[in-house]
Amino acid sequence: MIIEASALLQTAIRLGIANLDFNPRQGRFGVVDPVVIDFFSRKLRDALSGRTGQWGSPGIRNPPLALSRPLFQARIANVGRLNPRASASVPAETFIWNADVAASTATGLSAADVVAIARTIAPDITLKQSEAIERSVQRQLAIWWGPPGTGKSATAQAYLASSLKHAADTGAGLRIAVTGFTWVAIDHVAKRLPGLLARLGITDRVRLVRLASGAGSLESVAPELQRFVLPMNDRVSPDRQELETALSARDSLVLVASTVEQIAKLGGSVIAPLFDLVLIDEASQVDVAHPIVAFTKLAPGARLTVVGDDLQMAPIHPIEAPVGAEYLVGSIFDFYRHYRRRGQADLGIDRIMLDRSFRSNSEIVDFVRLAGYQDLHASDKSKDLRFATEIQLTPNAPVSWPAGLIWSPAYAQTLDPGKPLTAIIHNDRFSSQRNQEEADLVSSLVLALFESRLMDIDAANAAPLSPVDFFRKGVGIVTPHRAQQAAVFERLAAELGGRVDANEIFAAVDTVERFQGQEKTVMIASFGLGDKDQIAAEETFCSSSIASTSRHRAPRPSSSPL
Repeated sequence: MIIEASALLQTAIRLGIANLDFNPRQGRFGVVDPVVIDFFSRKLRDALSGRTGQWGSPGIRNPPLALSRPLFQARIANVGRLNPRASASVPAETFIWNADVAASTATGLSAADVVAIARTIAPDITLKQSEAIERSVQRQLAIWWGPPGTGKSATAQAYLASSLKHAADTGAGLRIAVTGFTWVAIDHVAKRLPGLLARLGITDRVRLVRLASGAGSLESVAPELQRFVLPMNDRVSPDRQELETALSARDSLVLVASTVEQIAKLGGSVIAPLFDLVLIDEASQVDVAHPIVAFTKLAPGARLTVVGDDLQMAPIHPIEAPVGAEYLVGSIFDFYRHYRRRGQADLGIDRIMLDRSFRSNSEIVDFVRLAGYQDLHASDKSKDLRFATEIQLTPNAPVSWPAGLIWSPAYAQTLDPGKPLTAIIHNDRFSSQRNQEEADLVSSLVLALFESRLMDIDAANAAPLSPVDFFRKGVGIVTPHRAQQAAVFERLAAELGGRVDANEIFAAVDTVERFQGQEKTVMIASFGLGDKDQIAAEETFCSSSIASTSRHRAPRPSSSPL
C-alpha cells in the first residue's frame, strides 16, 4: 500500500497523536483512499503507437480501417493536422473500427456441437443462454447483457469449457483469454473451469494458467486457481517459456485468465497473434482503453465476447467526455452498444439478453424491471426464495441487546421474510457522506439478524449460518461512500468484537462496484445522505447503487429522505 501523507499528518504521527499502525487482530482498522499511480498509460501508448528502444516493435498505429472508417471527426481530438502515416493491417482493427461488421460476420463454425456439450455440464441452461453461446461461436463479436443473477458467469464458463472440449474432439487448436475489470471478476469466471474441464475429461490436454504480477500475490487468488498461478515478473522462468511456446502454436489448447496488464507482457512484441478467443467479463466497468491493450494479442480471425450490463456503474473518469463522443471513452460495453450511433434511431450492435434471474425472488425482480429490465423474469428456482431465521423476530428487544443501540419494534416488520423489499425513511437534513445515525440503524438491523440466527438459504434454510458465513454468505451492506463504509464497520465491529473476526465484517461492508457479481441472502443499502443539494448531485449514482445491489435474494434498502 502507498500512502501519501501531508506534513501535518506526518507530524501528528511522529508526536503520537495519530496512529496508522492498522492491526485487525487488535481491532485497529482504517479506510485509506488510494493515491492514483498510473501504471497503465505506457502500456496503452505501446499498444497504439508501438514500443521503442531495445525491445522496440510496432503497435496498432493507423491501419487501413482507421483511415477508411474513422470513429470520430478529427476536430474532436484535434488530430486533423497530424496527418498520420498509414500502417499495416492488424487483427485489432476489426474490433475497433469494424466492430459492426464483425458482429454480423459469420465465422463458419457450427454451434450445435458446442451447445450440446454445454448442456452436459449445465443441463438447466436456458434458451437465451444457448442463444448467447451460439452467437459467440457463429459471430466474430458477440455481446451478452443481463443484470446480476442471470447466469452470465455460468454461461461464460459453459461456453469456454465446451469450446475447449469441442476443439479437443475435432483436433483443432483454441487459445482463450479471459479478462475483466478486476482480478475478482476474472477469478469468478475462471475458478470453476478446472472442475468443468475435469468433468469433460480434457484436464491433461488444456494448459490452464492464471497470471499474476508476482509470486507474492497468491493469497488474493481464488483457491481453485492457486495451483495454476504463473508469476509474470520472471521473463525466463520455465513455466513462462512453456506458456509462450504453447500460445505461439495454433494447434494448442490454452486458457489464460488475467488482467490486460499481464496479458500485454506475453508474446515479446507488442503485436502478437496469441489468442483465438477473448472474453471480457463485467465489461460495463472496463473502460475502452484496457481492451485495446488486449486486442494487440489477437490472432487473425479471432472472436470476441463482451459480457456486461450497461445499467450498472460505468467507469468513473475525472473529466467530462467530449459531447457526442461519450461512448468512445466510456465502458467497452457502451462502446459496442452505441457503436457508430448518429441518433436515437441507430441501435448500435445488437446484444443477447439473459432474461432469467436465478438469484432473486419475484418481488425483487418486479422491482428491478423498473430500472430498465422489462424482459427480466424470476426463474422457477428463485421466484419463491425467502430467507428465514432460527429465532423468530418479535417487537421486543432480545435480552442480549446492547445498551448503546436503540431497539425499535419496527425491526421485526422491516426484517419480515414475507416482505422482500423495504425502504426506511428517517429524518436527516444535513448529513453528507457520513451519517452516524444511519450507521447505527444499519448495525441494528444486522445485529437483529445475527442474534436471531439467519439460516443458510443455499441449504433450504435447514441450518443456521456460522458467525463467519453470516458475513460471507448471509449479509452484505453496500454504501456509495467510504466514509459511511467506515462508520458502519466501526459500529458493527464494536458490537460484535470477540464474536466475529473483524476482517469478515470489514469484507461485508463495501461500495457498490465491489459487490457487483456477488450475492448475499440479505442486502442493506445505506446511502448516508441527508443534505438535499448533495442528494441532487448524486441522484444518478445513488439510483445505480439501488439497481446494482437490490437484485440479491432479500435486499433491505435503508435510505435518507429525498
